[in-house]
Amino acid sequence: MPNPRMQPTGRSGAALRSARGSVAALRNVGLCVGGLEGLQLMRNPLDTTQSSETARILVARSKNYYKDIACLESLWDTRLEQRLTVEPILRLAERMNGLRVAHLTCNTVEELRHNLRLFRRKRGYGILYLAFHGRPGLLQLPEVDVELEELQAMLGRGFRGWVVHFGTCETIAIKGGRLRRFMDHTGIAMAVGYTKPVDWMDAASTELLLLDWLQGYKNLNAMWRKFRARHRDLVRITGMKAMLA
Repeated sequence: MPNPRMQPTGRSGAALRSARGSVAALRNVGLCVGGLEGLQLMRNPLDTTQSSETARILVARSKNYYKDIACLESLWDTRLEQRLTVEPILRLAERMNGLRVAHLTCNTVEELRHNLRLFRRKRGYGILYLAFHGRPGLLQLPEVDVELEELQAMLGRGFRGWVVHFGTCETIAIKGGRLRRFMDHTGIAMAVGYTKPVDWMDAASTELLLLDWLQGYKNLNAMWRKFRARHRDLVRITGMKAMLA
């Protein structure tokens, strides 16, 4: 029986690159657990007209207090049995909060585009959870990388007011202006994710807490401030960053 602790345990691209050598075996491979490294609340770096007083009254709001979860996940490595998955995290969040959860596999660009179209039609959903391998500015599928701007085009304005969680290593370890453009074009209320490679269990723990804390709040600034204060050690260890509308 393979020991899961001996397998690649990150959500960075390194594990994926080592697996890409066998394309046929990797048709269903993709996600790499990410981590939170110091949850940071980012302001719009391009807006120099706001006074500090104005900035204080800007509040990122989601559409609903309780937000059903739409998750896209690809496989983490080449194992088809005993494979890693974020599904137990989703099911616990679902049962603790009485939510609906839609969890779809996604291993190609075509699947990514198709599944996002399906999610756009769902009423009551407010969290898009992207569980993939990642690198700065990229989602990594088994055979191709997807640039943040390509994802932006796929989302369009169909996820306006949603929270997008990048459960990927380093995808949002980019300049604030680039992430701000992503938010402005899509109209999402919050982008949150990891700025460095992280351990699977650290990421799983943090994501379970995050999905729980996102419930019961429309004021996402308040949620983020309280989450960061309550779980500062996980935030520091994993390097989480957030940008709010």
